[in-house]
Amino acid sequence: EVSSPSSAVATAGKAGKPDISSYNWVFRNLCKYILIPIVLLYFVILYAYGAKIGLQWSLPKGWVSSLVIGFSVAGIFTYLLNFYLAEEDNSLIVRGFKRWFWWVLLPLTVLLFIAIGKRIGDYGVTEERFLVAQLGVWLAAACLYFLFSKNDNIKFIPISLALFALVWAFGPLNAFAVSERSQKGILAEILTRNGRFENGKMKPGSIPVTETERYQVSSTILYLERRKALSDLLPTPTDSALLELNGLMNWLKIGDDLHVITSTLNINPLNSSEPLDVHGFDMAYKVDLNPDNNKERKEPGYFFRLSDDRKMLEWRQTKNGETTLVQAFSLSPTTQKWWLKKEKGKAYSYLTLPTDERTINFTGRHGLLRFIAQDVQIEEKGQEKRLNYCNGWVLLKER
Repeated sequence: EVSSPSSAVATAGKAGKPDISSYNWVFRNLCKYILIPIVLLYFVILYAYGAKIGLQWSLPKGWVSSLVIGFSVAGIFTYLLNFYLAEEDNSLIVRGFKRWFWWVLLPLTVLLFIAIGKRIGDYGVTEERFLVAQLGVWLAAACLYFLFSKNDNIKFIPISLALFALVWAFGPLNAFAVSERSQKGILAEILTRNGRFENGKMKPGSIPVTETERYQVSSTILYLERRKALSDLLPTPTDSALLELNGLMNWLKIGDDLHVITSTLNINPLNSSEPLDVHGFDMAYKVDLNPDNNKERKEPGYFFRLSDDRKMLEWRQTKNGETTLVQAFSLSPTTQKWWLKKEKGKAYSYLTLPTDERTINFTGRHGLLRFIAQDVQIEEKGQEKRLNYCNGWVLLKER
């Protein structure tokens, strides 16, 4: 039976408790036949997954925490909607959910602590891991409260959650301060072990480091760089090049051969809607120069590709089922010219150039070519500069 708003207010319970008869059929059916079954299904899947983890004794990276938090959010939301419904509906699923939900959640909270503890032990604290750990503490506190308190009060959930959020953001041990200290500690430990940290400051070294250590150092430096927290670990006065990943890793003499130790320049058109001037040329070819996609063409005719060493524009021809190289043109002088426009001291830079600065003219044995680049990415690895990819137009006039 659906009660009217006036009757619900008139018959409201004591001590601020809402009138349970005000639960209409929408909420009853939503909880009983949709939300609770979904949470129960989620519970079965998560416990089966937990059993698999226990048997294999292997935690997937980052998945466990996400699964437990997802279950907790769905379950607590359903628990709040179901809190007073159990006093009106005597069905097994409604009353059983209210009675057993926190008992079911408690072992999953332990699993959450194990998962996030391993992540923090391996890689240190970040704001996200701090939040997950704090949510684990809050879930444990909520479980203990609703399991052992003689006066269950659902106001505990929003009030305690608000307090934990304030501590996460503004407390003396807030997530940002704790995370920064943790990452600095990890960096100092690795560098000290490899002779690159002394008296609280980083310094160059020559001791070889492992691949794992290289990855940890680069990811930690990148983390601190993004938070402007590197300066107090560097000697003074500080060269501005040391305040970004590429320069600092090279200065420390760590992993010059790693792909992560690079500088990248991206070039885009100043005016992407500018018309293409083909005057004086016979043919225009839209090209996507990426050596990872280099394939021989079966269709007869000319085509253009980037050489495998990423330094040459190759003019090729397919005829009678065979592909031959007509001529190759060096892109290195233009690549170097573009690179000189890059902002110094930045690992990643972006330029917008007018058409004339993106145009390269070639005089070949068999014709004249004009390459008009549109989107370009150049990478520096050590002292070598090469094109990662480049697309645009090739205009051709045969002789």
